[in-house]
Amino acid sequence: MVVTILSAAIVGFANFFTIIEPMTSGDYASTIWMVIGPVFFSSTALFLFRRYARRYKYGAYRLLRNDD
Repeated sequence: MVVTILSAAIVGFANFFTIIEPMTSGDYASTIWMVIGPVFFSSTALFLFRRYARRYKYGAYRLLRNDD
């Protein structure tokens, strides 16, 4: 759990400073793309996870289980 929190914090700070650096130098186009990238990736990941969870809940993956 400690390693997970530490890794998430490091990646979060790296993303934050990667976004801040172009903004301070006046390169707003790069700043916008640096924000869109993580937002798009996170949205895609949440969509795929929710789709998997919904399909699992309603039985689309029950054929894979051997406990029936």
